[in-house]
Amino acid sequence: VGNNTKYITIVLGTTLTGNANSISIGHENLQGAYIAQREFNDQALSHGGVSLRLLIANSGSKPQNASQVADQIVQLAQQDKTIVGVMGWTLSAQTLAAITQLSRAHIPVVSMAAADNLSDISNYFFRVGNPARIQANVGAQYAVNTLKAKSAVIFVDTTNDYSRNMADDFKANFTSIGGSIIGIEHYTTGDATANLERLTTGTQDALQKHPDVIYFPGYPADASVLLQHMKPSDPAVLGGDALYEPGDYTGVPVSNLSHLHLTAQAHADEWDILKLAAHKPVFFKEYQQTFTAGSTQSTRPTSGTMLAYDATQTLLQASKLSLKNAYPITGIDMQRNLTALSGPNAFQGVTGQIAFGHDGNPINRTVTVVCNKGGLFRMDLLVGQLLLNGPILTKYPARSVCA
Repeated sequence: VGNNTKYITIVLGTTLTGNANSISIGHENLQGAYIAQREFNDQALSHGGVSLRLLIANSGSKPQNASQVADQIVQLAQQDKTIVGVMGWTLSAQTLAAITQLSRAHIPVVSMAAADNLSDISNYFFRVGNPARIQANVGAQYAVNTLKAKSAVIFVDTTNDYSRNMADDFKANFTSIGGSIIGIEHYTTGDATANLERLTTGTQDALQKHPDVIYFPGYPADASVLLQHMKPSDPAVLGGDALYEPGDYTGVPVSNLSHLHLTAQAHADEWDILKLAAHKPVFFKEYQQTFTAGSTQSTRPTSGTMLAYDATQTLLQASKLSLKNAYPITGIDMQRNLTALSGPNAFQGVTGQIAFGHDGNPINRTVTVVCNKGGLFRMDLLVGQLLLNGPILTKYPARSVCA
């Protein structure tokens, strides 16, 4: 940003260090935010010549670090009046650790985190991803209607907000539509390295109960232990969006990944599968040109990258509304205009319609269900509102595309 250039600043609350899952998430956050930044700056003349600067705030894997990072953001915002908000975090524990300080300082947060206890936590908190209760409801409906499951064993880490919320919500929804919970296995996130015996014993105990489905609301490193022990005749393993980090599964044979099904916030092929290529956002072309041109790597953005792009775009949409009236922008201005992103101010995101309810949660947000076949993660279904002002999709297939 030049010395004479007007600009706004978005802080990326992210995780670029620590365990493999945190690093993958941080990489996705940067990719999504960068594409949104480039689009905004290329169109700077359309919003008064104001450009976007990104500041990276890395908290690493430990949630308590996010509280310290939030304090630093607050101190910086007192001096730097160009800061309009925080995009982050993806992980619920980090978001919960940071939200109090940021809200008290009137700094809006647009997050991708899923824990239920984030709903209505602050007038300055918004999220573009679905809360756990929505994901778990879709997961339960999918388990019964598509996987034909009548019984389930649930793994849960009661010390982790995301895992506990997802497990409780799945149990409530699954039993309400006729399913039976025949076992609960307790573990702690990170047992794959810290307490492998507990996770292995829990896996063996779960399989001995012969459930129709195992519900695992956790992360790939721990889920890998479960999948490593699977035989072809063993049940499906169903989880949430935290499992959708394809590169983070370790020591799992490709054939064993076929047990895996998960609710996700997006899938790169959803626009094409639903025959909506004519409406496909330009994001996909920009991603390919930016990150895969001249490379043999995949040209498909991850769900996390797509969601980070939408979270950044959400702050930019509110910024554009604010810039019509004033520059620099205050946090109070941003909070008011983020709240206004519904009805006529809703906009088309790459992961679906972006609109907020009074509790900061998205309205009619899409949920995809993803399964694995031959090592490839394929979209099984999508429910919710993908197109702005379009139909709300509700159909569950009678059979998985990965069956």
